Amino acid sequence: SKTVLPTSKSSTAYYKKITESEVDELGSSLGKKESLYNVDLKTDPELDNLKQTLSIDKTEISFPWRNNIIEESFYDTNNKILKNISYEYSSKRKYVNPLHGGIFEYRSVQPDTNHPFYLYQFYPLITEFYSLDKIINTDYMYNGIIKTTTENFYINSSHFEVTNQKKSLNNGETLETKYSYAYEKGNL
Repeated sequence: SKTVLPTSKSSTAYYKKITESEVDELGSSLGKKESLYNVDLKTDPELDNLKQTLSIDKTEISFPWRNNIIEESFYDTNNKILKNISYEYSSKRKYVNPLHGGIFEYRSVQPDTNHPFYLYQFYPLITEFYSLDKIINTDYMYNGIIKTTTENFYINSSHFEVTNQKKSLNNGETLETKYSYAYEKGNL
């Protein structure tokens, strides 16, 4: 496994790839599973407009809700792929409060005015709903490939739940499901 080391201010370690191997009691391989994760340690474009005199590394500010599983692969004992599942996400309903808070660092007293001098950095509050939009499930069979694509839609602006789901099979068949929730119907 390869890790992206956390900053000194964080206790979280993010992994880009995790491999799980299964073995029997004799140590023989029973197959493995590889999981890939999106590790979004990039800064948000909103951070480029910070009013600051402090030079704080903006890459220390991460958005953990963007760190999701993006792919899972399952292998047999001979390392032949059996199944692959990929996941696609997108940002919805992003909210930015540009002057949410500030960091002030005392430096010295100004000799000519006897007033304290501070370096500063204002930072925004950035939040968003990061939703699972699509799952592509591919099964590798001895006589061909079976591929299923599931798309999630979030149409109701009053909540963050899936409202519609469309499942497409590789034979051209499409299944559509509409979801409604008890609280939408007044059934609390």
